[in-house]
Amino acid sequence: DCRDGKDCRDGKDCRDGKDCRDGKGHLLRTDTYTSQKKYKYIIIKKYRQKIIKKYRYIVLMLMVGICSLGQIHSQESPSTEREQQFTYYWYAAKQAIEEKRFDEALVILNFCHQLNPNDGMTLCQLGMLCDALGQQERAMEHFKTAFLLDPRDQWQNYYSMLLEQRTPEGYAEALRVIEEAERYNSTNKDLLAQLVWLYMSNQDWKKALKTQDKIDHLQGYDAYSALNRYRIYAQWGKNKKALEAIDTYLEQDPSNMQFLLFRLQLMEQTGARTGDLYALYDKILAIDPYQLVVLNNY
Repeated sequence: DCRDGKDCRDGKDCRDGKDCRDGKGHLLRTDTYTSQKKYKYIIIKKYRQKIIKKYRYIVLMLMVGICSLGQIHSQESPSTEREQQFTYYWYAAKQAIEEKRFDEALVILNFCHQLNPNDGMTLCQLGMLCDALGQQERAMEHFKTAFLLDPRDQWQNYYSMLLEQRTPEGYAEALRVIEEAERYNSTNKDLLAQLVWLYMSNQDWKKALKTQDKIDHLQGYDAYSALNRYRIYAQWGKNKKALEAIDTYLEQDPSNMQFLLFRLQLMEQTGARTGDLYALYDKILAIDPYQLVVLNNY
């Protein structure tokens, strides 16, 4: 020990200020206090940035752990203090996402979930973040849990991810999800339109028409409704009903070229009389003399 004044095995006294480097790891100066202070400064300088960088992450992880332990002893609704914490950290996670600090945002959102496990929006945000990070299985779990907790508002992401699977099981589950969501969103036209499309995909024509009736009740009989009914009846093989759907809309808008061509196509497919076809040709050409669909068949 260079501080005890003993011989350092090289015949020199460490207290005389001479160099004690003899390959045996002794201090370079006899002023051991100064050397230790310099050594400590170098260590602190070397690791300071690393410690600062990790500090926030460690604190958040500790908070998640503390919150998890607290939940073991209490299953009550979040207190006012917990609600305030939840709000603060939820917006902190949102800011982290906007600044593309995704790993930090994931930690904060998990902490928010611990503060309030029944918040569907937090689970939805966790799902979207996991999906963006390539963790599709975890994203699906979060979206499903969010839907189970809040089927009124948290059905879209789970539904969309099920459709992306493009499997019979995925489509079947998507139908179940949207039927459940429709119980709480009976006036949501976008949801009802998705339900019509799924029923048509399953060739469940009666349910598709029944759902279309709900849409018509909300927004009236318009071009969208007429087009859906035309497609449903045409695919169902009920051509007469399909023509009725088109004609009902043409009463409102007699010069609508798209529906006139729909009518012409259906008449040609069903073998309509030549006189009726030529009458429709003349009507279309009176509106658009250069209509190629008609000119090619006239």
